[in-house]
Amino acid sequence: MALYCPEDLPWSSIALGDPPSMADSLYNIQLLQRFCKDSLPFNVCHLSIEDIVYMHDSIRLNVLAFLTDLFVGLEVKPVLRSIQLPGVKKDRIIEVPDPGEKL
Repeated sequence: MALYCPEDLPWSSIALGDPPSMADSLYNIQLLQRFCKDSLPFNVCHLSIEDIVYMHDSIRLNVLAFLTDLFVGLEVKPVLRSIQLPGVKKDRIIEVPDPGEKL
C-alpha cells in the first residue's frame, strides 16, 4: 500500500524489525486494516487480525478475494486520485474514461 499511496500510508509508519516480531506483524496488519477502512472508498478488508495471524485453510479464498480487490482497486482500475502507479511519472498519466461507466 505504501508503494501505491505514499501519502496515505508512508513507508516510515511500517514496522520493520530484524527479525520481524509478532508485535511488528500485528502493528502492520492494523495499518493495513486502517488503510482499507479510511483511505479506500469502500472497505475491502473483511478479515480480522486473528484471521490473518492464525490463517486456516478454510479462509484461504477470502484472503485471495481480498488481494484481488486490492489489485483491482490499486492497479487495474484505480479508485483513488492519490494512487501513484509504480514506475510511472505522475505527469504522464492520461485519464481515459471507462466506456462502461455512466457519467
